[in-house]
Amino acid sequence: MKKLIFGFLLINFLGNAPDTQAIDAEQQALLGNWSWASEDGSSNFSIDFTKKDGVLNETHSCVALNGNRVDVSLVREAVVINEISDSKHQITLKSFYHNDEAFSGTLKLVDSNTLEWQSISKNSFFCPPQAILKKTPSVSNYKHFLDVKDEHKNAEAINNLADKQIIEGYPDSSYRPNATVNRAELLKIIVASKNLELSGDKYQNCFPDVTNQWFAPFVCYAKQQGWVKGYPDGTFKPAQTVSKAESLKMLLEAYNVNLDNNLNAGFTDVDTNAWFTPYVAKAKNQGLLEETGNIFNPGAGHQRGGIAENLFRLLQNN
Repeated sequence: MKKLIFGFLLINFLGNAPDTQAIDAEQQALLGNWSWASEDGSSNFSIDFTKKDGVLNETHSCVALNGNRVDVSLVREAVVINEISDSKHQITLKSFYHNDEAFSGTLKLVDSNTLEWQSISKNSFFCPPQAILKKTPSVSNYKHFLDVKDEHKNAEAINNLADKQIIEGYPDSSYRPNATVNRAELLKIIVASKNLELSGDKYQNCFPDVTNQWFAPFVCYAKQQGWVKGYPDGTFKPAQTVSKAESLKMLLEAYNVNLDNNLNAGFTDVDTNAWFTPYVAKAKNQGLLEETGNIFNPGAGHQRGGIAENLFRLLQNN
């Protein structure tokens, strides 16, 4: 048996600025085993991507039968993905042997189950010059979204709302639970949770910045119902990130939750005189919140995972 082991680096050269969400989605799509075998079974090519502590790791091997000899090249090293192109998904592989570039090629993520390999080096090190690798089926530990595993803190809430088609993910099968939501998007989710079908002709032109856009029916219906009032300048600011305090107000108003005189929210950053305190206190007392410490961060942008959790618990109480 002839065996080579050398260092490996994976770098994406496409795109000009790092996009954290795109990088996470790309890495999530790569995780697992990918394999190719020649028609006569004399050669095979295998790539494994794993992720630990936020770092993507890669191992790949090529095996070629040469008479009675088995030639093997094994690559094991940390993977670095610098930038991601949402449209092309092409990455360049470079491996090194004694600090010299020994082997390189490109991988294109064609779809969630297909990687296209093209060697661009003279020495293949027993790897095929071209190959279509398929993802090896594995027992999944997620229900709807690749980035919401069963052990995710909001998995039950997100999966329950997805079952009811209240929330949806992205084309890459991710949910992006750490991404924030804007004011229009939250109202769309709330309307979906009430199973309402709204007419775009009836609900429009309710704010200067809400006319006939896709979100107009949700915003205008919410205004009619008294869930939202807008800002002192008369606008609604639909594209503005919704804060945690604002989202609680919209949720509780939408479900006609009666507020009470108890203004003790149990958070050091929620002042009893703040406009949002009755909503935070009510949500806390009803067990709608996932925060367990003494900090709430009412002005922080509300993330998709947290919104799903609050809404899921609210629906359980109603």
